[in-house]
Amino acid sequence: MMAQRTAIAERAEMLYQTLLALGVGWHGRAEIAAQLGKRQLSSYDGAALEVLIQEGRVEAERHEIDSPIPVRWEYRIIEK
Repeated sequence: MMAQRTAIAERAEMLYQTLLALGVGWHGRAEIAAQLGKRQLSSYDGAALEVLIQEGRVEAERHEIDSPIPVRWEYRIIEK
């Protein structure tokens, strides 16, 4: 169990650094994925983002939109 916790913590830190590199403001999952050279974020990436939210390092906003995927999530660094 400890190895899984460490792996998700490492992924969370990678995503945090990615958000820092993207700069100030809100960033969608597609933008974050593109910064990582991926087409989309995985469910594991989503879990890592949730870790950052729980730690109070990142905040998320949910937007309902008119599209086949009716929800858009955006994330930003919480500046302290």
